[in-house]
This record gives sequence, C-alpha cells and structure tokens, in this order.
Amino acid sequence: MLLVDNKIISDDVLEKQFVCDLTKCKGACCEDGDAGAPLKEAEKTIIEPCMK
Repeated sequence: MLLVDNKIISDDVLEKQFVCDLTKCKGACCEDGDAGAPLKEAEKTIIEPCMK
C-alpha cells in the first residue's frame, strides 16, 4: 500500500495493467463528470459507438 496525500493507494496500480472494457462501461469512465479521463477529439469518436 502507498500513502499519497492522505489517500491509501493499492500496490495493484503499480503491478497490474489497466485495460478499459468499453462494452461494460459504455465510455462512462471517460466522459462522466470532471474526474473522467481526458480524451482527444479523435478518441471521443472512437468510443462514441460503444456508448450506445
């Protein structure tokens, strides 16, 4: 476990590779709210079909 700015972070973030599953999240991780992943316009067009 790591402690960063009073937040406990799992070692998994260093040891495991994140792979997005657009069929499950429908792009919500990237699009919803201010905390979503920053996307380029070209990337938005790629995930738009998955968001339906």
